[in-house]
Amino acid sequence: MKINIDKENDKLVFRLSDEEIFESEVKSPGMILDYGKDKEIVGIEIFDIKEKFSIEELSNIEVEVTDAQIG
Repeated sequence: MKINIDKENDKLVFRLSDEEIFESEVKSPGMILDYGKDKEIVGIEIFDIKEKFSIEELSNIEVEVTDAQIG
């Protein structure tokens, strides 16, 4: 998994897999989901991040891992 802050294109990109993007879908204004060939989500793109987050918030992204069971 990778998180990329693309300042040039003003977007935040979460890559959930290294799988090639097969198609993309606009889910809401400013958010695109990227799908692999098996229709699984491989990426999430959030646009206009400068309007939504401060540089400080983007510089201090935290990752939290919980032990919640999925099922």
